[in-house]
Amino acid sequence: MKNYVDWKAPKQDRTHLIWPEPRAIVQQTHTNYEQLSNDHRTRICGVPLNRWRASMRSFLGVSSDIPLVTTGHQIEIYHPGVWVKNVLIDLLEKKTGGIAVHFAVDTDTPKHLILKWPGVSRSITDDPELTDTQWLGRVRGPTPEYAARLKQDLETAAANWSFQPVAYRFLDHLIRSCSIPGTMLTECLTRSTLETDQSLGLNYRFHILSELLYTDAYLALVYQIVSDIRAFATQYNRSLEEYRTQAGIRSSTRPMPDLSIAADEIELPFWLDELNTGQRSRARVTVSPAGSILVSPDGDKFVFKSSPGMDSDEPDHLRKFLQEKELRLSPRALTLTMFLRLMVVDQFVHGIGGARYDQVTDRIISGYFGIRPPDFSVTTATLYFPTAQDMSRVCLPCLKMEGHRLRHQLVPDKQTYLQAIESAPRKSLERKKKYLAMHRAIESSNQTFVALEEWKSRFQKALVSREQEEVIFDRELFYGLQSQNRLTSMIDQYRIAFQSLKV
Repeated sequence: MKNYVDWKAPKQDRTHLIWPEPRAIVQQTHTNYEQLSNDHRTRICGVPLNRWRASMRSFLGVSSDIPLVTTGHQIEIYHPGVWVKNVLIDLLEKKTGGIAVHFAVDTDTPKHLILKWPGVSRSITDDPELTDTQWLGRVRGPTPEYAARLKQDLETAAANWSFQPVAYRFLDHLIRSCSIPGTMLTECLTRSTLETDQSLGLNYRFHILSELLYTDAYLALVYQIVSDIRAFATQYNRSLEEYRTQAGIRSSTRPMPDLSIAADEIELPFWLDELNTGQRSRARVTVSPAGSILVSPDGDKFVFKSSPGMDSDEPDHLRKFLQEKELRLSPRALTLTMFLRLMVVDQFVHGIGGARYDQVTDRIISGYFGIRPPDFSVTTATLYFPTAQDMSRVCLPCLKMEGHRLRHQLVPDKQTYLQAIESAPRKSLERKKKYLAMHRAIESSNQTFVALEEWKSRFQKALVSREQEEVIFDRELFYGLQSQNRLTSMIDQYRIAFQSLKV
């Protein structure tokens, strides 16, 4: 397996990480393309891998003759570390002659949908479903009135700022996007993000993940995995264990739990979504001599045959069963990027968290499919709230250590001094020296007491400042809270990194 570096998010404002170096990313994109688009030996559900990839390109409206450079992320209010993935795929589109696509994941539990700035924290939508639903695709966008209030609240706060945030533009797009009652939040956020990024000079496409989950290629992968679930689950768990050992992880639930394997029932690496009720469960199948059996909530069964042949129509039967029962088999984390990297794209750009997880995916692809895992790349960046550039951060550990030293200096052991004085001969020079030493210690203690009181005041002020800093120095604030100059400056950093590369 490939050895990866231990990626770290940059701590300094206006800095970024790109891994590997730009020239290598462009090269590995072309290598991935050549490897995967010509792979007719690897078969999924009996059909060569390159045929499935061609079918996905047709579905996405992308030519099979050019590389597909992509990233993916749960639909949310992106922070700068996520946003720069869009910056990188925009550049890779230009440098590889390919097409850039962001796969927007709407099948995960809603998170990171709070718009925050110093002193304010607001949900991005007023749909009450946000707190109850099990996947984001069921949440409606904000009412136009609510979105307008969000912008008004931001304008009130920003009146005292020395810059104008790009979020004004984003919220204008949001107000327009959700002007039709019932518009889903996924559509509102992706459209508003895309239009905001286009205004910054970025070019890429969005595709919503759920749109891909009834395609022939995706259902073929599902069928392949479930029809051979014991072998796949065993490899899945082995890959997790190998990664945990290498990374020094002791918990059996990190980075995600193993699949449960019993004699007659095995957990799948998919969610079973009930589209009519909004309920979700960990999908499981019963293993029998006839094949793996998936049972719908109403008791009907679908049998996955153990050895589907080439040009089998079994995936189509699966689609009809799922649609008739209003069900969906949504991928969990490792299965999602395995599908995209193996069957759809030529370059996948991860953040640090996703890249760590996909070291497990590499092992699954290699161990189960028997092929070299396609390379991926990593990027992230740090942009604090713009006013942070004029601030120095409070060092609470330093202040605590100072207080610790002052307390130890505060009260002399007076009893020890008195005993030493009493033990010395009366009217002796030794007795006088010990008496004077005791008073010097008391005087020093009084000075330390004053210093300690002053320290307490500074420490309380530092605690207040630290609370304010938690927002100002938060890497996960919405990227739209940055000024246009700061965002375009970050885009320029990426362009400079790639400027020596020829198209």
